Amino acid sequence: MSRVVIYGRVSTNDQTTDNQIYKLKEIIENRNWNLVDTYTDEGISGSKDRNKRP
Repeated sequence: MSRVVIYGRVSTNDQTTDNQIYKLKEIIENRNWNLVDTYTDEGISGSKDRNKRP
């Protein structure tokens, strides 16, 4: 069985990763994968330099 993690990211504080996480969990369940952990970056723009993101 494959072991996977979920990574969800949104760019503004007005958005949420909830829908991303929900859909990815469906995919994981349908493929009988083992979910190890979930990581999220909420409100952190991908357009910022890497050194400006935590």
